[in-house]
Amino acid sequence: MSNCINLEKINIPQNVTTLNEDSCFSYALAGCNKIKDITVDENNPVYAVLNNALYSNDYQRLVKWFDRNTKTANISAQTSEVGLSAFEYCDNLENINFNNVTKIMYGAFANCKNISNINLEKVNKIEQYAFLNCISLKKVQFSSDLSEIGLNGFENCINLETINIPQNINDLHEDYYDDYVFKNCNNLKNISIDSNNQKYIVNDNAFYTKDYKMLIKQLDNKINSLSVRDETETIGSMAFSGCNNLKSINTNNVVYIMYGGFSNCNSLTDITLPKVNNLSDSSFAGCNALKAIKLPDSLKTLRSNVFLDCKSLSDVELNNIVCLNVGAFSGCSNLKTVIIPKVVEQVYGRYNYNLDTELITKFYVYKDSKALNSILQVNKMDSYEKVNYSIINEFENKDTNIQIETGSTNLDGSSLNVEQITNGADYDEVSKSFENFDLYDIG
Repeated sequence: MSNCINLEKINIPQNVTTLNEDSCFSYALAGCNKIKDITVDENNPVYAVLNNALYSNDYQRLVKWFDRNTKTANISAQTSEVGLSAFEYCDNLENINFNNVTKIMYGAFANCKNISNINLEKVNKIEQYAFLNCISLKKVQFSSDLSEIGLNGFENCINLETINIPQNINDLHEDYYDDYVFKNCNNLKNISIDSNNQKYIVNDNAFYTKDYKMLIKQLDNKINSLSVRDETETIGSMAFSGCNNLKSINTNNVVYIMYGGFSNCNSLTDITLPKVNNLSDSSFAGCNALKAIKLPDSLKTLRSNVFLDCKSLSDVELNNIVCLNVGAFSGCSNLKTVIIPKVVEQVYGRYNYNLDTELITKFYVYKDSKALNSILQVNKMDSYEKVNYSIINEFENKDTNIQIETGSTNLDGSSLNVEQITNGADYDEVSKSFENFDLYDIG
């Protein structure tokens, strides 16, 4: 009967002793969320009905709640487990009396969109997706005995603001964005942590692992500048997402920025990434005030969507990038040109499907370079969007034997400008390492 979405009435005969309610893949009533009327044969040894809810006959497990109109659910005082998807899509449910419940199973309260506060004072285990998409949930009080929260336990609880982390919680699956217990809970502001917890800490309004190596979540979304702690090596997924006042960041010793780490920081204009060698997808997506970015020498790969929809971005220096996905700049409506350095060996295009954003950038590439050969290969494949490019021509300075890029050729006859630099900050920086040199600005 799984996914009989309009099923309203059933009876469970005497000899039905399992509904496979321990498996999310074979549960007989999965997706049957319109059932209003259920009866169980009085001689059935496994199941019983109480207050329009299906329980195990000893009432230790609540299998399925059928009263879709209730605003307050009073779970039997004999019940220790809330079963798989038991309250799924109970749209009117606002309050839950958990009584003596100690375990909440997979997806038990998923998509209960009107629950706002829950007190799990006796619960010691929460399974995967237990409170998925509870979009009105603002506050959760966890039991001091809680020892486990499953993958994505509170995913997409977009208004969740306040939680506590008990002593025995040592894994929120923060190392993997798709598994993180609080994935897309971007309004978290208040996190209190048991003083005996050995894994996590809150300091300076930020949520860290206790060794400070990962900054999991910036709790003060009103900050306007940040210099990351020297101990920190990783910025967690969506850690700063929505920090709309943040204008300046220096990541110091950070080497890894996870998915969406600084996404939708709408005031961000000044970015310093001294040691970053790994930028995940959407790291700076939606940073609409960002106009220029110089990628650090430590970064060798630029992935898709890193700067997705950065509407003001107009100046990019790739520096030591070896592998470039041109989709990094999808939706960057002011980024007209990017020069691909000779160190680039591989260029990846955008797949020719699900192209929700436009890529207007023209890529200037050196003739006879690996990058050009890579672009030519991409442009032969029907599965990829064609990369818009122009070839840079060169001539050699006769006095110094230095090759200088003087223009580009393609069907549009576009060209690059070359200007020799004889003073200024860039000139001074180069002079620290070289005595005899010519320096040119190409753009």
